[in-house]
Amino acid sequence: MLRVRIPAGVREVKVEGGRIAFKADAGKGMASAKEVHADLRSEGWKEQVAAFEGPAGAASLQKGNVSVTISYTDVGLGDAEVTLDAIGATLARKP
Repeated sequence: MLRVRIPAGVREVKVEGGRIAFKADAGKGMASAKEVHADLRSEGWKEQVAAFEGPAGAASLQKGNVSVTISYTDVGLGDAEVTLDAIGATLARKP
């Protein structure tokens, strides 16, 4: 099980097996995705690719046989959406 810290101030957090999804205020999607990305990097996850630019972006990280993809969509109107998808592990929220 991979425990992930979810940024403060987000809402509608859904944890389902290998996926975590949440919403952030408009304009905060990229920052929320980057925060999760930075936390994983600080825990030894290796970045495979990252593109955090504009209204949508994604990053892929790997550690051992587990890979995690972080993606966000934030057009500036309505809620931003951030998702984390794991292959090789179940995701859970850090307390």
